[in-house]
Amino acid sequence: MESDVYTLPELVTKKAVAKWASTTGRTIDRLIARGEFPAPIRLGDSPRWRRSQLAAWLEAQQQR
Repeated sequence: MESDVYTLPELVTKKAVAKWASTTGRTIDRLIARGEFPAPIRLGDSPRWRRSQLAAWLEAQQQR
């Protein structure tokens, strides 16, 4: 996984999140459903993640 989350834009698409996390959009959906990944905000029908959410999630993963 690309650990430099701060190179991402402020609002990140599912495709970009999946690429950043080295996984697929479907896996991101599964992780969200299990409560293991931050839920997105919605802009219309499009899910977006705040960079700060991803940074916090990454930090929590590194402390495990």
